[in-house]
Amino acid sequence: MIWVKEDFVFIGIEACSAGEAISFLSRSLYQAGYVKDTFEEAVLKREEEYPTGLPTVGYGVAIPHTDAEHVLKPTIAVGVLKKPVVFKEMGYPDSTVNVSLVCVLALEKSGYVDLLSKFVEAIQDRDFLNRVCTEKDRSKIAMLLNAKLSAVQKEEVK
Repeated sequence: MIWVKEDFVFIGIEACSAGEAISFLSRSLYQAGYVKDTFEEAVLKREEEYPTGLPTVGYGVAIPHTDAEHVLKPTIAVGVLKKPVVFKEMGYPDSTVNVSLVCVLALEKSGYVDLLSKFVEAIQDRDFLNRVCTEKDRSKIAMLLNAKLSAVQKEEVK
């Protein structure tokens, strides 16, 4: 399955906060008809309650998301930030992470937890994460992420 579409990959996003980065990516999904008008607010609210910053090696990553009721078509919006912004750390809300890669997940109920765990597993690969965060071609970033998510899925089937 293709989760990341080139149209939803943004390089060099200028954001001053986690909220700005999330809003930018959420609005792109809304404008394209992939999520409801309630999506952005729901993601921001969930991020406050359940932070998604991950202190991965080399580049901090955040994977904001919300309930499937706000999603019309499943996809992932990807933002490579021009400068890192501070997110609260997943599982440790008193700790923060300087995040360079924000991936807003717009997922349906079926497979939601599976894809989230696969995504977390994929970004633990240091070389892969470095390639995604330094790539200047949107289509290559989409291809890298889709290939990695597919590879993780195939490994589980074996």
